[in-house]
Order: sequence, then C-alpha cells, then structure tokens
Amino acid sequence: MSTEQNLSEAMSHLSTDDVSARAAELKAKGNELFTEKKYDEAIKVYGDAIAIQENAILYCNRAASHLAIQSFGLAARDAMKSSELDSGYIKAWARLAAAQHGLQTYANSARSWERALSLVNARGDDPANARLREEYKKNLAQAQRLAQKHGQMAQRGVEGAPNLLLMNSKGKKHPWDRAREMLPRLQRQGITRSSAFVISEASEELEEGFRMLATVRNMGPMISGTIGVLQMFCNALIQDDRCFRLDMGDFQEKMNLQIQMELTQARTPSNILDADAFIVGIRELHSQGGHDLSCRAMTAGLRTLICRAYLESGVTQKFAKAIDLYDNVLKIMRWGRDEWPNASKDDRGAVLEDTYILGVRRLRLVAYMQAYSNRENRSKHTLQGLLEESESILAEVKALPPLKEALLPGFNMAFRDYVEGEALAHIGFYWNHVTREEQPRTESAISRGMDNLRKSAKFYFAAAEKFPEDDERHVWYIKIGLDQLFTAGAPLFITMPVIEKVRYKLPVAQEIWQFSSMNIGNGGGKPYEDLFGFIDEVNEMMEKGICNMNVGVSPPWAAPRDVFGDTVGQDAP
Repeated sequence: MSTEQNLSEAMSHLSTDDVSARAAELKAKGNELFTEKKYDEAIKVYGDAIAIQENAILYCNRAASHLAIQSFGLAARDAMKSSELDSGYIKAWARLAAAQHGLQTYANSARSWERALSLVNARGDDPANARLREEYKKNLAQAQRLAQKHGQMAQRGVEGAPNLLLMNSKGKKHPWDRAREMLPRLQRQGITRSSAFVISEASEELEEGFRMLATVRNMGPMISGTIGVLQMFCNALIQDDRCFRLDMGDFQEKMNLQIQMELTQARTPSNILDADAFIVGIRELHSQGGHDLSCRAMTAGLRTLICRAYLESGVTQKFAKAIDLYDNVLKIMRWGRDEWPNASKDDRGAVLEDTYILGVRRLRLVAYMQAYSNRENRSKHTLQGLLEESESILAEVKALPPLKEALLPGFNMAFRDYVEGEALAHIGFYWNHVTREEQPRTESAISRGMDNLRKSAKFYFAAAEKFPEDDERHVWYIKIGLDQLFTAGAPLFITMPVIEKVRYKLPVAQEIWQFSSMNIGNGGGKPYEDLFGFIDEVNEMMEKGICNMNVGVSPPWAAPRDVFGDTVGQDAP
C-alpha cells in the first residue's frame, strides 16, 4: 500500500473537522517549504495533504512546486486536476498554461491562457486584475505565435531513406535532450523508473559511436579510424532504437569503411550473410586461438548484421530483408550458446547474453509486424507467426533469472520490461487484426470478434504497464487499448474512465516525447486531440439526453461498423 493510501486509510477514521484541520496544517507546511524554495519537500507535503482531502488549491500549489523545478508534465497534470475541481480558479488555468508552454504544446497553452484571461475579464477593473489582464494577454500572444510557428514542422526525407525524416528542430527539444535535463531532478528525488534513463543512456552510446565514426577515412590501401563504433551503435539500438538519427551526411560511406575496418581487424569470416558458412569459419578460428580469437570475430560479425538489419528496417523499409538478417543473427547466437554452454560472459562475449538476444528479438519482432502491415510476403509473414513470436519472447523474458549485479537504471527497463511490453502489445495487435481480417457478420462471429477485441485491449493495457509513465508508449498503448473497447461497443461507463486516464497521463509523457518520431508521425499528437474532441461531443450528447453512460458510443476511427457491419454500435455525430 502506498503512503497516500496509508494516509487515506488512517484519516478515514477521523471526523470531517479533524481531516480538514490536518489538511490545512499540511498545506501551511507545504507553503512554508515552497517559500523556502524546498520544492521537492513541498511536493511531498502537498501530496500528503491531497491524500487526506482533495481540493483545487492543493493541486494548484503542488503544480507551482513542479513548475519551480521544471517538472512540466506533472505540473500540467496537477493544474489540470485543479481546474477540473474548480473551473473558475484563475491560478489553475494560468499554471496549466505555463506547464503546457514548458512542454512546448503551445496550442494547448494558448487555449489555457484564453480561459484564464476570460476569467480575469469577468472580474472587476482593479489594479491587480489589470496587471493580470496585461500579463495574460502577452502570454497568450506568445503562445499563439509559437503554436503557429511550431505547427508547421518542416520535414524532409533523407536521400535513399524514405522512412527516415529530418525535422527542422530549431526551438524543439529532442527526447534525449529533454531526458538529460530531467536526470538531475530524477536522481535528486530518488526516481529510477523513468524512460529518461533509457533514452539518455542509449543516446550517449549512439553519440559516442558517431564521434568515433567521424574519424574513419581511407589512407591509401589502409583504413584509419577507431574500433568500437559497431559496439556503440548496437548497444544504443538494442537499448532504445528511438535514439537513432542520422547526424552526418556521408554516414553510409563512413559506415561501410568502419564495418570493413572492424571486420578485418577482428579477422571475421567474410561470408557473414551465410550463417552456416560463418559458423564453420568461427569454429576454425576457435581451434586456432580459442575464445580470444573466435569471440572477437563472431562479435564483430553479429554487430555488423544487427546494424545492417536495423538500417534495412528503420531506414529503407526493406522489412523482409531485415528479418532475414535478424534470423542470421539469432541463428549464430543460438549456435554460440549451444557450442559453449559453460563459457563465461567474458569468454563468449556479451552478444550471447540472454538480454542481448532478447533485444535483437524485439527489433526483429517490430520488423516482422511492419512486414505484415506492409503486406510483404503475407504467406511468410503472417499474423499467426507474429503471435507465436510474441508469445515466445514473452515466455523467454519471464524465464530470465533475477539480476545479480547493480546496473545502470535503464538496463532492467530496456532489456526486460520494454521487451515484455512490446511482446504484449504485438499480441494485442494480433487479436485486433485477426478480428478485422475475419470481417464477422453472423451473431456468433460478432460475439467472438468482440471477445477478441476485449482481449486485444487487455494485452495493450498490460503492455502499457511495462513502460514507465513518462514513456510515450505507456499512454499510447492505453489509447490503442481504448480504441479496441470502442470498436467492441463498450459502454461509456467503461470507456470514459480510460479516456480520463489518457488525459492525465499524456502531459507526463509529453515532457520527454513531445517531438519524438512516433508523435511527429502521428501528426504531432492529433490522435489525442481527436480523442479529447470526441469526448467533448459525447459530454454534450449526454447533457442533451441523447445518450447515457450505459450505452456504447464510438469515435469514427474506431467505429464498430468498420469491423462488424452496420448493425453494431453507435457513433458520435
């Protein structure tokens, strides 16, 4: 039981007056800490007060504390809650607007400033209100200007890489930059479960790889450079491939030179695209020089294949080719584990560790789903194959032994939780798409299809819990699970609480991921804007008596009729 739950339980035995008195006492203590600029302590004390007695002022005060340490996501969530508890509370709207500005969600910030300004305008013309009015007008104009400027995200494709976009990032902070800014606060507060650790650690590996790659060049018949680029790139991709970006125009040319240099230096067999022949070559090297020789050669070959597979999948969108390369990698890895079952990690290499293999399987799973979605050889890349691979990965993650050593905070999340989360999400994808492919129309088929969609939602919700609350995939998988419930015709008393969960969780994810590739690819948060617009329409329908909480109302993008025909579900007008 959490501290807040313990407090709530203890206070439930007190009278209303006692509860109010204790909440007021804690509020005063929080205010004192805030004045002393002890913001972390103030946040905790306000939280204790909220656990005893919720009110708009406490949430607003805690939002101010979060703002003071630039914790914009949590500030937005608290200010949002404050404004809902008291829709006329000017400070709540102003702090929400300030937090949204910090998140760089400027259109939302402008709307909140408009609301705050309208409340000020409804009051008298005393000097204090006049000052607020001018301040809010200025802030509103700035938010509107930035919303217009940032609303046009100039993107251009990378030559030869249609799936990779370079964003005009002036004034926009990338996820890894936002994450780094958060680390001191997270460490100070003792928070270790955050996607900031995962993406920042991965990005550091990638950046070091690029610094090393920049040194490679032809020197007559020789190649000059620094060994270790493949290790850095693979570590980054396997930890969190969302860190990947092309930071140099001659990347492909330099990467080819780097691979050639590292393979030559490691004496890696030349036939790395033929797993069986490669294995024969590694065995021969082992007979000549033991693990010192065979491990170095095998590791360089595997890392080369992983990098090439990722570039085929993530850059050129040749998903089937990427899968073939990943299959070669996994075949060699499994052979190595069988060949030297009792060898130490130092002898056989980190690339044969359980977690590393699972990281490769995660990358392959994503490529497999993309191959299926893009209809690349549907006879080979099937829904059933996707399900079986996801379930196999899930079983392998659950069979992992507990960690024996203290590692960087992001390790356990990246190599266990994230892998498990992706496997669960892909199982959710399976139950959604197997229903859509069936196109159920009979009563029994419709009943089975709705059960499948509810099952899909369950897996998506389970997937969300494997990611920290500040990871974009946490709120995204909740949203995708919600869509399954909409399509299954779930009543509003089931879907409405999930919508509110999405609303409150989104700002926390935006603090890091506002300008992620996924969010940009989704139209800069448009799916969430559409969801919140839909629920506003539903609330209007309920106010007019058109519907109630016991009926299912679904948005156009998750309409039951798209799967089950015209006889199921109700849509918003």
